[in-house]
Amino acid sequence: MNLVTTKRRIIQYIDYKCISVKIFLSETGIKRGFLDSDKLESSVSDIFLSIIIERYPEINLEWLITGKGTMLKTNNNPLSGFLHDNIEPIESINYKELSESRKETIESLKRENELLREKVQDKSSSTATPVDR
Repeated sequence: MNLVTTKRRIIQYIDYKCISVKIFLSETGIKRGFLDSDKLESSVSDIFLSIIIERYPEINLEWLITGKGTMLKTNNNPLSGFLHDNIEPIESINYKELSESRKETIESLKRENELLREKVQDKSSSTATPVDR
């Protein structure tokens, strides 16, 4: 019987998120080497599990520990709005409830999004044929 360890499920989640191990370790503050191939069969402490769940609350803890169920929480998934079509418009966010750093991040992302839209428009208009324009 070949059991999949918690660390191997963490790797599955990292792959699902399309992030690198380095980013995962940086975001969780877990030491480099935690997910080295020679350590994938070792157990994960409850402290590390707590850190991971705090940083990535969408992970289903039962799946992470036992492999049972789905990788992501289904009912109370804080990302469910982003994963489905019923996305709440950013204008409806109550800014009074957000920390200053979150407000700054949202504003920065809005600016970046606008710049990217402009680049896409510029690129599509420059590749259009004279008939298309």
